Amino acid sequence: MARSSQGDAWRLGNETIALGALALRSNDLLTAARPELADLVRETGETATLEVLVGDEVLIVDGVEGPSVVGASTEIGTRWPAHATSTGKVLLAAALDSGGALPLRELETSRRRLRKVTSRTITDPNRFRRDLERISERGWAAAIEELETGYVALGAPVHDHHGKAVAAISIGGPATRLTRSRIPGLARRVVRASDRVSRRLGFRQGPPGSANPGGGNRIT
Repeated sequence: MARSSQGDAWRLGNETIALGALALRSNDLLTAARPELADLVRETGETATLEVLVGDEVLIVDGVEGPSVVGASTEIGTRWPAHATSTGKVLLAAALDSGGALPLRELETSRRRLRKVTSRTITDPNRFRRDLERISERGWAAAIEELETGYVALGAPVHDHHGKAVAAISIGGPATRLTRSRIPGLARRVVRASDRVSRRLGFRQGPPGSANPGGGNRIT
């Protein structure tokens, strides 16, 4: 909210208006994603979220909490620095892959934005770009204690009918459960879930070697 120039009245700020418009456009996305979030929780036992990129942050627009007492929070409207999250990294990688590198360029040219959140946050621009290139190749991202010590998250992009990565699905939980040996198998589940949401939104991945604006997710 922003204070009006006329007395004590308040008005919607530009950012609030933008987020409201985003929410209205996201109805199809939320409807398509919700069943997959619930299935991911049942399959993995971890919290699942749907997030979108807003500037240099990711915004949680939906989520289903896992059954464990120790787990991640899914409060809708929560925002995190994109460079320290699996969802943010996978969406930045998709933008880089499609030639829309502006968000990444803004991050790279501002040390404040590539700030250290934990001792494992990637803050070097060259290393961060290499990480995004690897993420683009395999189709999913991991953030291992980069946002919070002891917390691990895995994310994969959701594409719309134009092939644009419009959101990302993730699961997250404590490193004691999301161990390195489990990450590949869990990542495959996240990728499959995001692919199903993408298909519900009208995305169709072409055959190998064909032109495809979205690229699709690859499981390796």
